[in-house]
Amino acid sequence: MFSKKDIETLDGMMRIVLRESLRENNEIFGRELKREIRDEMHSVVSSAVFMSETRMMDRMDKIRDEILDGVADVLDRQIVPQIDDHELRLIRLEHRTVN
Repeated sequence: MFSKKDIETLDGMMRIVLRESLRENNEIFGRELKREIRDEMHSVVSSAVFMSETRMMDRMDKIRDEILDGVADVLDRQIVPQIDDHELRLIRLEHRTVN
């Protein structure tokens, strides 16, 4: 049989082994958890950046289309009629100078 001293020694050794094992497991768990969190955050940030870039590109396309529509509208409503008017004036002037 084991003496009281032997049992206390075994108990102390088991506590030391258990404490050391728990410490090592906590360190391993902490490293793995940090790695998983880092990987997840990288994934989330990458997705957010991609979505932001996509939204920004869509917005830029929309703005470009609005600008082109505006320029076309200015040309159709203001510039083209003025050019037509100037052409008519030139034709009239040419006819006056010829006659």
